[in-house]
Amino acid sequence: MKRAFSYIGFSSFLLFFSIMFIPFFYMSTGKEYDYNQQVSRGFISRSAVFFNIETGEPEPEFHTHIEFNTGEVFDFNHYSELDGEGMPSSPEELEEYIAAITPPPEAVQTLPNTRDASGLSVIERLLTAGTGDYLAAVHDGDTRYVFYSGEPTLPPVVSGRFFTPSECLSSEKLAVIGSNYMDETYEVGKDRYIRYNDVEYKVIGVAGLSYPTTLDSLRFFNIGSAPFTELNGIRFFVDGKTNTPEENFETMKVFAQKEIGTELKRMDMPTTLTDLVSGGVYLKQHLTVLTFAFIVLTYLSILTYTLSAENKKIGVMLLSGISVNRIFRHVYGRIFAFGIAGIGLGAIVSSVVLSLRYFQLSVSLVFRDLVFWCAISLLLLLLCTIPIVFRVRTLHVEEVIRKA
Repeated sequence: MKRAFSYIGFSSFLLFFSIMFIPFFYMSTGKEYDYNQQVSRGFISRSAVFFNIETGEPEPEFHTHIEFNTGEVFDFNHYSELDGEGMPSSPEELEEYIAAITPPPEAVQTLPNTRDASGLSVIERLLTAGTGDYLAAVHDGDTRYVFYSGEPTLPPVVSGRFFTPSECLSSEKLAVIGSNYMDETYEVGKDRYIRYNDVEYKVIGVAGLSYPTTLDSLRFFNIGSAPFTELNGIRFFVDGKTNTPEENFETMKVFAQKEIGTELKRMDMPTTLTDLVSGGVYLKQHLTVLTFAFIVLTYLSILTYTLSAENKKIGVMLLSGISVNRIFRHVYGRIFAFGIAGIGLGAIVSSVVLSLRYFQLSVSLVFRDLVFWCAISLLLLLLCTIPIVFRVRTLHVEEVIRKA
């Protein structure tokens, strides 16, 4: 009996400590890894969808700037290189050449630079066509013109704040910048400003974390402040929870076809160094499934073996005329007491990990995982009552005696 008691107590304690702590630590580590990758991509998750607007205009290969002695200046994009002999030598020849390489007007579809009754431009209406918690933006290198709806994960700030949804569509020129741009800012009264493309923006926040990241080199502007010329024909992306970007991209495609009469062309996500290094291997879905399958099998195995170890004692108690309820309380009482102790220790260890700032994620985000796995552990502990009641009520005393 002593051996059975020791086994039941220790195994119950260890089992529920593991169920509480291991999934919490594993999932938090996974979120930390994904978050670090998201930060390295410029705060873009792996599920984001990149696209541009198909206008029918071919992309120029390079830009030409020509000044003639007459004082006439020509700036234009063209689509095939000029050799030295073919270079126009006069304004007349240049105009003929430009006319020859320029697509006819009907072949180029431009987006109207107009606003609807609500004051939104075509691009703003496109990016606001999504639903749920998502963030959509114009992606121009280290610059983002952003809009978001609901409560998506927003770029963190070390000071100040990020835009509100209403500010994203406001014409007020606002900026959230990385710390690398602080030297370019200047004060006007109590506010700080920065200039970008000869436009003055009010700085309301500084993006970044407590350690150097790519966020330090990014600039975020509210999309309502963007000049229309910077929104036409540039790369866009929509981000959010795992399935949301795909759904919103399809919604925006329908909007573009119906309201603009054009197509959205999906693009490959820009590859960053973190993607090349990771290769997308760590914490893949099959590894997560295997981990949780192992925990479930361990739970069932230990519970089954524990009940088997109690068979003889349950049989003796039944022969002695002890009630089923009393037998149940006796068997389950030890499992419950040691299980609660294991869950409690798991919660304490997890709290210590949080207090030591092991994870760079926000404490509130990781704390939700801690509460979630505490609840799951308690639920599994309560579910132990089902097989115990079934064993007590269906145990064949004669078979137990015969095996003994």
